[in-house]
Amino acid sequence: MEPDARAARGRQVNEIERMGRLKRFLAPQVAELIINSGDDKVLDSHRRNVSIAYCALRGFASFAEFAEPEEVLNVLREYHECLGALIHKFEGTLERYAGEGLTILFNDPLPCPTRPSGPYGCG
Repeated sequence: MEPDARAARGRQVNEIERMGRLKRFLAPQVAELIINSGDDKVLDSHRRNVSIAYCALRGFASFAEFAEPEEVLNVLREYHECLGALIHKFEGTLERYAGEGLTILFNDPLPCPTRPSGPYGCG
């Protein structure tokens, strides 16, 4: 393999690894913006009108107390998959999740052209 090709392949591997690390901690669309733009200014402090939605499963704590661990994990997996698809569809950013509780931002850190309908449509 030629030195230029080896260097190019090394850069590609580094970018893939960087994207993987960013996606572990950021919404995929934010990670892609940082990679594509080459800088992380999108994460700088700023002011913007946002819509925020919080979701939780009613009665989940009681259910989790008596259900088998596998059943609890299956419910969470299905719930997160379903809501993940809706969050993506309505251009939200998953800000945080803890168990069955999710906090979703619309219009930050990326502008959301569907705001304010995003959280209403998603709900």
